[in-house]
Amino acid sequence: MGQDIQGLRIPGPMSGGLQDEHVRRINNQLIESGRSEEVDRAIREVPRTVVKEPRFASLAKPELVQAWYELRPESRLLVLRRDFRDVGCSLHSSHGIKPIGKSPEEATAMIETGFNVFTSEVARLGIPNEQFEFPAFCNQRDRVLEVLQSFGQLKFRPDRAIIEHFKCMFGMPAEVWSQ
Repeated sequence: MGQDIQGLRIPGPMSGGLQDEHVRRINNQLIESGRSEEVDRAIREVPRTVVKEPRFASLAKPELVQAWYELRPESRLLVLRRDFRDVGCSLHSSHGIKPIGKSPEEATAMIETGFNVFTSEVARLGIPNEQFEFPAFCNQRDRVLEVLQSFGQLKFRPDRAIIEHFKCMFGMPAEVWSQ
């Protein structure tokens, strides 16, 4: 998203990775126009059991998680919390997406507020969830797998090709994936 986890600027367009454009479009419509039969149907019909959408936690828009949980009550959340300042600096200086905030500090405050609104709403709704710190969760592989399996309906199988693909994509140290 513009900065790596050590605070270095990464030139050129970046992607946070694995964000589903279909889900982003649904959430854009939800944010811009509110709930409708069309939006509700689209949420119910998303053909995935796992969705990555950072905006659930960053926009201070509780209606996102409210709508998804109401329509998909089987939802479980694995929340990866990244340092607010890292995210704020990255999003403030980002190229390719609309920068947020008048300064990195303002962007950081916006991200922190969004996260706090999100976690309060998750608690209020009683959505089963588990939080991990990013990037520390990379060294907690067994705990992450335990949590994901506790959410139910998840089956894991070793698939070396997939592991190698994502290891390269995410730049994870080999020892994280090969234990």
